[in-house]
Amino acid sequence: MRRFLFKLERLLEIRKFREHEWELKLAEITGRCVRIEQLIRELSDEKMRIFLDRGTEAFKDLNRLALASLYMQRLSVKINDEKIKLEEEELKRRGVQEGYMEASRARKSLDKLKEKRGAEYYREQEAADIKAVDEINTATFIRNRKYSDAVGKEGKV
Repeated sequence: MRRFLFKLERLLEIRKFREHEWELKLAEITGRCVRIEQLIRELSDEKMRIFLDRGTEAFKDLNRLALASLYMQRLSVKINDEKIKLEEEELKRRGVQEGYMEASRARKSLDKLKEKRGAEYYREQEAADIKAVDEINTATFIRNRKYSDAVGKEGKV
């Protein structure tokens, strides 16, 4: 039985490649979002640490307390800036994710078509093989019958 050859195989490869490109873009932007989220967590943790340390012996001096307060304000501003940046990246990520989903759907539809045509091809090949075997069996039966009829006639004479 011959192997199935999908006529649109090259197009399928191109669609797989495009899907992979979108997947890489999505991974890149997701990585940026994760890094920003990690930075926000670290800044928040630092802010909480400073807040909790304010009551310790190291902050008995008013200058140090004022500096800690200013530092906490600076951390708050930085956290807000990073949250805005994260929202922008999330918006970009949604756009890239839509592109990836579209590319994935296009590839999957061609994959399904390939599977459908392949199954159809192999069913046809199997039917043709069965037909060929039936023809061989029929021809053998007819030949054997003619032979046995010829032998039977010769034996009676």
